[in-house]
Amino acid sequence: MIIERNSILDVLSKVVGITDRHNVMPILRNVKLSFGETSTITATDLEVSAIVALPKADEELTLLLNGRILLDILKGLNPGDVEFVKDDSSILIKQGKTSYTLALESVEDFPSVEGDIKDISADFTIDTKTLIGAIKKVEYSVSQDETRYSLCGVRLASKGGKLATVSTDGFRLSLNTKDVVVDMPGVTIPRKAVGDIYNIVGMGENVRVVAGRAMIKFITSTSTLVCRVIDMAYPDFEAVISNVNGGHNDATVDKAEFLKAVKKVLVVADSDRLIKASFSSGLLRLETQGNVGRASETIPLEYDGGNITLTINGRYLSDVLAYAVDENIKLKVPKPGEFGSIFFIENDASALGIIMPIKA
Repeated sequence: MIIERNSILDVLSKVVGITDRHNVMPILRNVKLSFGETSTITATDLEVSAIVALPKADEELTLLLNGRILLDILKGLNPGDVEFVKDDSSILIKQGKTSYTLALESVEDFPSVEGDIKDISADFTIDTKTLIGAIKKVEYSVSQDETRYSLCGVRLASKGGKLATVSTDGFRLSLNTKDVVVDMPGVTIPRKAVGDIYNIVGMGENVRVVAGRAMIKFITSTSTLVCRVIDMAYPDFEAVISNVNGGHNDATVDKAEFLKAVKKVLVVADSDRLIKASFSSGLLRLETQGNVGRASETIPLEYDGGNITLTINGRYLSDVLAYAVDENIKLKVPKPGEFGSIFFIENDASALGIIMPIKA
């Protein structure tokens, strides 16, 4: 059978990451290639599974091959046709003077990955770029702490009848809402599946999202991605957000200047990355003192509240500003004498970042 090299390589490069995750069951390092009138490539780690369409083939052929090895082989070949010749126990992959003979594993031993979603709680269709944009907007505050596994993912939920993406690591929170009508109780997509959404779901123009209590499925015209959700209680993010109007003063700052100032003072910060942010009428002063020295930077600020100094993790500041798109960021700063979070608001509150200061 003759197959055009790039038709497999492009898709394989997007799904092979799934096969790299599971070392306990060697069979999960494989991809299943099914050729025929309907051709597909399948990969799974039992928690995330992908089925992606390939160009149809003139012959019927099903193979189970190590995904990473196959990827490296195809990368080393030239663009153009590649010959696949199967016998009882091996497959010959040949192009010109280059050939590889690989042992085959039993296709019957590969787990089934196409499962129905039970207890459907949401079923909607959305522009793929809109969905991916909403997830990317909040990915920076996903927890990396596996001991707080309930926070190790991006939450899809509805807020005011619209689609919301949320993440938090317990010290900061980010929220993005899109003008897409959705009614769903909320599901948490594991951190490791987020990249698969970008790579695999991102190949389609529109995506149908079907969510249940234990699984969520993303269906496009060329792919299906199924992942097990984090079935654990998630913090009440709306209760956190509801505090935005209480005990705070308003401020506005140029995003680029703010981000540049943060990066400047972080140069000499210690590993805890702590920065003191002093708000006063018309000015924002950032300071840090580390073992190697101290730094300060002052930038203009629209602010009429009382003077207040907050200690903030500088990396958290850098993240929320780097992911902001507005030229000017609106802030909600705790009033003097009160301890509360700082709110970063853009796009008429469709995007929100929250950072909890550190008590001195």
